[in-house]
Order: sequence, then C-alpha cells, then structure tokens
Amino acid sequence: MEIISRDLKGKEDRIDELYKGIIKMQKYASELRIFLGTKEFELEIRRRENEIDELTKDYSSDIRSIVFKENIKLAAFTCDISSFGDIGIEITPSTTSYTKPMEQQAQTIVEGKKFDDINLKLLNEVKFAGSYVWGCAILEDDTLCIACPNTKTLLLKNTYESLLHKIILPDKAYDITYINDKTLAVTTSNCSSTIFIVNLKTKMVEKTINTEYRFYGISFSDGNLIIHSSDVGLISLNLESGRITELGIGNKVFDAYVAVHDGKIYCTNPAGQSIQCYNVNKSLAWKFKDKSLIAPRGIAVDKKGMVYVGDQRGGNVLIISPDGSKHRVIKIDMIPRPRTLSFNKARTRLLICGEDGTVGIFVIT
Repeated sequence: MEIISRDLKGKEDRIDELYKGIIKMQKYASELRIFLGTKEFELEIRRRENEIDELTKDYSSDIRSIVFKENIKLAAFTCDISSFGDIGIEITPSTTSYTKPMEQQAQTIVEGKKFDDINLKLLNEVKFAGSYVWGCAILEDDTLCIACPNTKTLLLKNTYESLLHKIILPDKAYDITYINDKTLAVTTSNCSSTIFIVNLKTKMVEKTINTEYRFYGISFSDGNLIIHSSDVGLISLNLESGRITELGIGNKVFDAYVAVHDGKIYCTNPAGQSIQCYNVNKSLAWKFKDKSLIAPRGIAVDKKGMVYVGDQRGGNVLIISPDGSKHRVIKIDMIPRPRTLSFNKARTRLLICGEDGTVGIFVIT
C-alpha cells in the first residue's frame, strides 16, 4: 500500500508540474509555442491521469486487514473442537482519492462567491473637469491615467484627485494600455494609424509607431500590443521586433475595445452589440449578445476571468461570467455614460470612466 501511495503521489506531483508549465508558457511564450506546447502537455497529463484511474479502479489501493473470527466452542474447550477460528482478509475501501486539477478548479469556483452575489463597491470618485475621456489605465500603484482627445493630453492623477502630471501628445489620444511602471502605449483618434509609446519618467513620447491600420482599443500581453483595427479586426504588434500580425479575428468596426487575460482575447463590437472571447489558438470561446447590451465600448477582465463592459448608450456596466453564460447589469448613477474601463490586478481595483470625465474606482464585492 505504501508503494502504491508513493506512486500516486508521484504521478499527482507530475500532473501539477505540467499544469504549472502550461500557465508559465501562456505567460511568457509566443502564441505558436503556446499552441504546440499546450497540446504536448495535455497529452502527457491525460496519460498520467489514466494511469491513476487504473490504479483506483481495482482493489490495489484498498486497505487489507487480517481478521480473526473466534470459534464460540473454544470457550467450552471440549475435545470436538476442530479449529480455533477462521482467518480471512477484510478489504476496506481506501480513503485515498485523486482529484484532477481541472475538476479541482471547477469545485473552487462553485465553492466561491456566487455570480449573482458579485457587486461593485465605490472606493473613490475622481473628476477630470472639462475632460472628454475615451481611454484610461489604472497603474499598479493606483495612479489613474486618462486619455483626453479634445486637449491632446494624458492626465495622471492619484486617488485623492491630485494632478500628478499632464503629458502633451502630438495627436488626439484614443485608448491607453499599461506596459510597465515606466511605459504606456497610446492609440490615436480620428481614424489615425499612429501609436505613441510614452515614458512615464520623462513625461514624453519616446517612440512613434506609424502603420497602415486605423486603430481604436489597445491592450498589452507577453511583449505584444493587441490592438483593434477597423480595417482588419484584431492585430498583434511585437514591441521588440516591430512586426505586425493580423490575427484574423475580431470585427471590422469603429470604436471597439480589447482586453487580454491568461492568453485569451476579449473584444467589444459596438455595431453588432456583442462581446467576443477568443482562445489562445484564436478559436471563438464564446460570444455574448443580449438586449440589455446597447453600445458596448470599454472592456476589462479581472484575475478570475470576470469580464466588465461599459455600455455607453445603455448607461450601465455589464459583468459577464468567465464562460460567457451569465451576466449582470449594474447601474452606476454617478457615471451616466460609462465609456472605458481598466483593471488593476495587483490591487484588485476596477477603474470606470464616463465620457464626461467622471471617474470611479471600485472594488469587487
């Protein structure tokens, strides 16, 4: 039994290592390497899980005990006793069980907070007076960065409304994404094909990227900018090589936004009044469409894969479950036209910005 237990533990540890390998690969590897490597991991995981299933199907993991059943005639101690009793083996079902990591993950979601109980709690309200807001980003230290197209500026404030910096841009900003604590990437409006890389230390544009595409929403993942283009849908721009790849997914529409989480790409479709989620291999994971969604704009995803969408014309924020099957409509009175959103995963803060410059910082409760 001890040998079998050790064997089960070894196989379980190996499966955990494989799942950790998949997560690490999705974080650091290229899309092609992720797709090919994940398939190899999945094959080995299935082999290991089948081996454990075989061990637990028969009685090899059950507990065996030697049991003595006394002959009641022994007490009389007469000469006709033919035996002192019978010795046999009792089999007790083993308490050892193995839960596959994916099953364990599903149980965790069930045991956690119910989707219908999720809500937004306001931490602080910040006003950018006179600003017309299309894009936003909340940095890891909770610094708020707002893209104001009418003044061609990026405004940076802390949560107490103190203006930290005003960065002047050569063109009107549309959307922003956080790259690291020193850098932001900004798309430009008026159907522009330019991207600005902004240095937060120098408060200046350190690089200008000109392309042939018209850009709108932007996000960052694994060294790549994921950008929505009204010409071809979603594209990937590698910051190191400058290479642009058309991903062949998304929608050829105006004013669409994009978010990335755990390798998945989420995008809004204002014209089609829908939300799409794509897997790492670019297949469609799910599509959300409901009469409650009128004009989806900004989109953000939290650490658990929960999706938040600003419905500018509907005046609501929609919360969509990780699998796209459930949703909630949240009315925020202080932000009548929620336009753009950003999520700080380090501190679990959700930034929601209205087109009129009214901004709210929320926690998920």
